[in-house]
Amino acid sequence: MWNAQSGRCLTELAQRSNPAHSSENCEFSPDGSKVLPLAGKTACVWDAKTGRLLFEIPGLKEDLHTARFSPDGKSLLTISQKAARLWDSVTGQPLLEPLLGAGYQASFSYDSGRLLTFGSQNTALVWDLHTGIALTSPLCHERSLNCAQFSPDGQRMLTASEDESACVWDAYTEKPLTEPLKLGGGIRCAQFSPDGKWVVAALPQDRG
Repeated sequence: MWNAQSGRCLTELAQRSNPAHSSENCEFSPDGSKVLPLAGKTACVWDAKTGRLLFEIPGLKEDLHTARFSPDGKSLLTISQKAARLWDSVTGQPLLEPLLGAGYQASFSYDSGRLLTFGSQNTALVWDLHTGIALTSPLCHERSLNCAQFSPDGQRMLTASEDESACVWDAYTEKPLTEPLKLGGGIRCAQFSPDGKWVVAALPQDRG
């Protein structure tokens, strides 16, 4: 880690996974007190000030696609090929049974109570993070999804796909709120504006 103003190196987090796996994902907790790097089958939580290892997520047997903190910082999420798992960010203990068939990527609702997963079988799915139960049937596209997220107020969802469309959904009834937003190319990413009134989407540069 470095000081963002001086560029001085503050501490180095020792590699605890197979050296063949470089760090694939790294982020701070929302309050800046912890750091979560990811490499291969290993996800560790470190103290951001001292560089001390706080805990390592136990029992992971497959490579992870992503690891991230919830917006409230109370939990962290890991996603592998087989399942998404939620862990206590202080103790490292599991909070739910694994969410099977969740997909490869995920986005938290801003209140940290729901999870929107995507990347499996061209679908997205909403989960209740208090119970581990799926709240919706699959939200379907014709081709793979590249991104999905909740609106800032948590009332809507946005999905974007290689099928050249983005869709806005009601987060509770799972009904589409607009016609598919067609952009003439596979959509790499899409996002709500901070006030939730607008959607921006990006297409590959070589689409045409």
